[in-house]
Amino acid sequence: MDLVIAALAAGAASGLTNATSQAVGDAYTVLKAVLRDRFPQVDVHPLEQLPDSKAKQASLAEDLMRFGAVGDAEVVQLSLALLGAVERDVPQAATRAGVDVGRVRAEFLAIHRVAGGVVVRDAKTKRGVTITDVREAGGPDPNL
Repeated sequence: MDLVIAALAAGAASGLTNATSQAVGDAYTVLKAVLRDRFPQVDVHPLEQLPDSKAKQASLAEDLMRFGAVGDAEVVQLSLALLGAVERDVPQAATRAGVDVGRVRAEFLAIHRVAGGVVVRDAKTKRGVTITDVREAGGPDPNL
């Protein structure tokens, strides 16, 4: 799961709880505003309706990649800020959205073709983290 999708899914999921903090709400609002202004073709509304939907996440990820939002430095910075606020204030929202990357400090985070869950904690790297082709124990190999 891309960093931007992880942030948007966690932010959207936090909106479905009563525990959303002002910091999370503000960070989510700012990220959405930047996306709306710079990438008007990208629509986060379907994800907001079903933030834990892998299909909605995949569709939005495709649009973010297609229109260049995932490489935008400000979008990445705002996504990191949003994930930090979610982790600090409403971590259950990230879990609901299928994201648990506690305390990752990296230039980038790319997670691909995951059939099961991924948990990364206390990772600090000068460059980034890439996780590919993970599957649940006993599940089918996604590489076949």
